[in-house]
Amino acid sequence: MKFVSSLFILVSLVTCFYGQKKVTPKSVKSKNQSVKAQVKINPTNPTVYIDFVKVADDEPFDEGEPRERIYLKLVNNSKWSIYVPVFSYIDESKGNGLYYDVEILNESKPIEREIPRGDKQVGDILKFPSELKSGKSVNFSIPSNRLANNLMIRIDFFYDWVWSSFEDTTDSPYPEIKTSVYFTHSMLEKLKKK
Repeated sequence: MKFVSSLFILVSLVTCFYGQKKVTPKSVKSKNQSVKAQVKINPTNPTVYIDFVKVADDEPFDEGEPRERIYLKLVNNSKWSIYVPVFSYIDESKGNGLYYDVEILNESKPIEREIPRGDKQVGDILKFPSELKSGKSVNFSIPSNRLANNLMIRIDFFYDWVWSSFEDTTDSPYPEIKTSVYFTHSMLEKLKKK
């Protein structure tokens, strides 16, 4: 009988503890929303993100690249400036490019082709990070093979407070603290359908 009563008490306590509905006070919800409003210009979008512009047939920028290019834009939706490493193409008519890396999205799915390099490894002329002011965006393009199935691109950037406090006391031209934004093949496919 003691066992049954102990079991009943234990089940009642567990039911009371786990059966309760999680209630978040309105003051906590409104505080979280006001913090988002203080950080983001448009609270429904991430602070910094990559958006799709178009796919177009264009002259390859480098040997071996496909003619099809994906045009994207890096959007600064934060209330602060960000700094993005850029480079100048050797052919000045192509303007500037954003440094990016190409990465495998899912390591467990084997890639049966060579992973294309990002523009970070091209060896063009390095420029110091360019400022992208709050609420602004910058367009750039990449060869279509950089966003093939199971691939993504990564762009590193620095928030204003990181870049402005960085002192060039190391061999690195950039601060160690960086933030990254990603754009995947599946994101591209979803945005192309809109």
